[in-house]
Parts: sequence; C-alpha cells; structure tokens
Amino acid sequence: MLSYIEDQAIQAKRWIILLIVGFGTALSAFTFNAILIATPNIVTDYGITGLDVAWVQTAFMLTSTCLMVLSGKLGDSFGKFKMFKLGLIILTLGLLLGGFKSSFQVLIISRVIQGIGSVLSMSINFAIAEELFKREERGKAIGTIGSFLSGGGIFGPVFSGMILKSFGYHIILWLGVPVGVICYLFALKYFPKDRTATGKSIDWIGALLLAGFIAFFFFGIDLAKKQGFFGPTAGPLFIVSIVALVAFILYERRQEEPVLDLSVVSNKHMAIYLVSLLLVYTISGFNGYLMPFYLRNTLGIEPQIAGLMTVMIAITITIVSPFAGKLSDKYGAKNMILIGCGLMAISQLTYYFCGVEGNIPGLIATFIFTGIGSGVFQTPNNAMILSSVPRDKIGMASGVSGLIRNLSLTAGSLVASQILFAAMSHIEGTKVDTYLPDKPELFVQGMHVVYFVSFLFCALAFILVFIDRKISTGEEGGKKHE
Repeated sequence: MLSYIEDQAIQAKRWIILLIVGFGTALSAFTFNAILIATPNIVTDYGITGLDVAWVQTAFMLTSTCLMVLSGKLGDSFGKFKMFKLGLIILTLGLLLGGFKSSFQVLIISRVIQGIGSVLSMSINFAIAEELFKREERGKAIGTIGSFLSGGGIFGPVFSGMILKSFGYHIILWLGVPVGVICYLFALKYFPKDRTATGKSIDWIGALLLAGFIAFFFFGIDLAKKQGFFGPTAGPLFIVSIVALVAFILYERRQEEPVLDLSVVSNKHMAIYLVSLLLVYTISGFNGYLMPFYLRNTLGIEPQIAGLMTVMIAITITIVSPFAGKLSDKYGAKNMILIGCGLMAISQLTYYFCGVEGNIPGLIATFIFTGIGSGVFQTPNNAMILSSVPRDKIGMASGVSGLIRNLSLTAGSLVASQILFAAMSHIEGTKVDTYLPDKPELFVQGMHVVYFVSFLFCALAFILVFIDRKISTGEEGGKKHE
C-alpha cells in the first residue's frame, strides 16, 4: 500500500486535510480557554465558592494531561485519522452538554468529556502533519498547526468576553458545537483511510500507572503553591507520585508493547529536544505567573488592558510559527532551534529592565520579542521530536511532547513562585509569601531573579541543542530534519 506521501490523490488534498486538523486543534484550544473568563458568572449562577470553580479548569486540564500519552499510542495502534474524528465527536458532545445550565456537577462532567475529546485530537495533530507531508514541507505544516493552536487560545478569551456582555457562559460552549460538527463532516469527506495503524494491543495497566503519577503530581503542584514543596499534604502527594512513576517505569520495562516505549524516549537526540521543550515551556509558566502581578499590582493596569498586552506573546507565536517552519525546512531545524533559544534568552534579560514605573511600549516590544523567539523555537523543536522516533511511534512521541508541555506549564508557576518569594525573603531579611502592596520594588527585585533563572534555562536549552548539533553524525549534521 502506498504511503500518504506516495499517494498523489492524498497529496492533492493534503493542505485541506491540514486545515481540518488545524480547525479541530483550534477548537480544542478554544474550549479550554474560552470559559475561564466566565468563572465569576459560574460562581454566581451555582452559588459555589472560588475553590469549587477552579475545577472548571482542573477537570479539563487533568483529564487531557493524564490521557495524553495513551491517546498518542491509540493513534499509533488504531489510526490517527480515526482517533482524530473520534476526538471531534466527543469534544462536540462535551460542548453540547456543557451548554445546558442544569447543575455545576454536570458542567464539570462536561469538562471531563471535553478534555477527553480534546486530547484525542491534540495528542496526534502534529503526528498527522509529520506523516502527511514531505520533508521539504514538513516544518511549514507543523508550524501551521502551531498557529491554529495559539490562535484558538487567543480567540477564546477575547471572543468570550464579548459574548458574556449579552449572554451567559453556556452560549460560549454552544457556539463551539457547529464548529465541531462542520470539522467532523469535512473530516469524513477528506480524511483518508488510516494506513499506518499498527493494530498493536494497548498497555492499559501502564497507562493507569502513568495517569496516577500525573494526577498525584498535579494535585501536589496545586497544594505546593500554598504549602510549599514539603507541606503537610503536598509533600506526601509528591512522594506518592514518585512511587507511581517508579512503578510505571519498572512495569513498562517488562512489557512487549508498552504505552510509553522508554527506549525511544531515552534516545539521546529525542531526550535533548524533550528537555529543551520542558525548559522553554517552564519559562512560559514563569511568565504566566509573574505578569499578572506586575501589570495589575505594580503598574496598576486595568485587567482588560493587561490581558490584551499579555496575549501579544501568543499572537506573535501564531504569526511566526508557519514562517519558522518554512525556514526550518530550508535552513535546518537545529539551526532554527538555536536561533529561537538565543532570541528567547535575550528576551528574558530584557525583562530585567522592567521597573516599578514601567515602560509600556518597551514591555509590549518585549512580549513581541518573546513571542518571536518562542515561535521560532517551537515548530522546529516539535519536528525534531517527531523525526527522532520510528514511523510507527510518531503518535506516542506526539503524546509525550504534549505531556511535557502541560506538565511544564503547570510546574512553571510553582517554580516561579518559589524562586520569587525566596528572593523577596532574602532581600527583605524576613519571610515573605505574598505580594506587598506598599513595597512594589521588592516584588520587582524578586521578579528580576526569576527572569535571570529563565535566562539560564534558555541558555541551557541552547547549549544542549548546540552539543547535539556538534556530535550528530555526518548524515544528520548538515541536513534538514528527517
């Protein structure tokens, strides 16, 4: 049977297929972000607490993160196009259910369903681009998916803010239903039959152990933001998560068809780009934690304006990603990753000039510069991860990279908070564990320390990729990613 690349009929419609995958990806990103701005409305509608409403985000994120690697494996085993279509169906049903204002419990159940549908498509979207396009177009294709991912995340909060002025939060969810239906109908028409499905069995016990590690780690991170790493509840949760991780590794080593092939992940080339991904997305978590405090509390900027300012990073990534992919096809993925890491390292140092007074134009320029660096990094780095594994494990690799992204963003806010308040406490000479309104300069000094650490993270990612580029074989050294 011809491959997708060898089949001329499929190649003739490859960009249509990619657009369908892109819109499905954007819908998933929209679904996660869109309703978060409506949390005050949800608290009022159901008479719940601020702690309760956090489950609107947690239910979606935890579900999708726990199932990320398993979903990638399902794509490898049963077919990526089949799993993507299934994901669209489940996501659309979840959006439909969430729009019925029956009870808070039903809303949370709908968020779990949405998380399942989202992860089935998000875990294999880059893998589909990898299989569908020739090497000389692969970077551009992966960059296009990255743009849809960022674009959906941007559109969600902005669009939702407009809808909430006249309608309830449920309308936001229902507006995603026709998009899901249209994407599914186009998928039925244009998606080819799966040709790379291995039909191999699924390691359900391994998937359960991995999900246990992720869940305990996730809740440990959440509690550690208040208690610290060694808090009375956070500490034991971290210990249990480590036990689950060790059990998972030991179990997977004995399986013929593990949910996560450890030999592939431990491949030095893939490991380098996974670590680089972890470092860069942890930095994104840093920025997501610090900027609301700096913009709102230190500079006194209105929430709407602050939101528009911070979204400049995502907008820039959306614009840059396809071009970064095209350039990586032409000049080599590793070269573009190095440029991206370098630009991000420089951008982290520019935050050091953020002071108590603030320079709004300069800060916006810094956000844009950060977005350029991130956009240049992400597309070729994703391509290198996918090209580092055998063709029958691309879905697994895509799922692993998605897991790394989610865990890094989650852990990034905790690491940033620990560094920030440790630095503030050291400078102040006493324990500080919150923002002090009468001492904004103390926060700024602590923020500078965090951004210096983020600079070191970027520098480390640069060094790792540079070393890999140097030690690569002659076959890989001067070529584009395979």
